[in-house]
Amino acid sequence: MFDANGDGADDRAFADRCKDDRHHFRIIVSPEDAADLTDLREYTRDLVRQMEADLGTRLEWIAVDHWNTDNPHVHLLVRGVDDQGGRPRYQPGVYQPQSALARRGTGLCRTRPQARA
Repeated sequence: MFDANGDGADDRAFADRCKDDRHHFRIIVSPEDAADLTDLREYTRDLVRQMEADLGTRLEWIAVDHWNTDNPHVHLLVRGVDDQGGRPRYQPGVYQPQSALARRGTGLCRTRPQARA
């Protein structure tokens, strides 16, 4: 387990802080060429720092990385409260900068066509 502060995150303490939260967000971070990244944990920290900048609030989170499949990935759990105790407001397009982060890390970014209603 890891978080913003290091690789020894206390999952029980995090769970205790979350027990009364109304919401939480589960995100799977799976860069296309994760195996080629220098440090998947630091990549995840960079991703969350960008999310915090986009949202204008600090986020409390914990994560675990998995290397037991053909596609290394991270399970990221973000508390559903902002740094003021309110609910974070996610706006459309918030995750677009993450594509730029992926290109910086791996040089690759394939986009999928969006479905039209």
